[in-house]
Amino acid sequence: SMESTNLDDVYASLNQKHITLIKIDTEGAELFVLQGAQKLLQEQKPFVIAEVFGHAEDFDYKSSDIYEFMQGLGYHYFYMIDDTAVSVSRLEKPAE
Repeated sequence: SMESTNLDDVYASLNQKHITLIKIDTEGAELFVLQGAQKLLQEQKPFVIAEVFGHAEDFDYKSSDIYEFMQGLGYHYFYMIDDTAVSVSRLEKPAE
């Protein structure tokens, strides 16, 4: 078995308390990582970079669940399209 911990526990153990950016690439487990970082996200409001399309269904949730979770914490979504951040009001996969 593999041992794991959540980001809130890691955050609580750090001497450095200023977190400005979280990059997540967990091939579908992004929602669980974010849920395990809820306190950090609420207190620090770091930028979060994560790919939200592609593997969520492998973990029995929808990509829109990430959107709803983050929106509940006061976050706003942006797509990166050709090096431009485009604000979105709801989560749906952009046209290619």
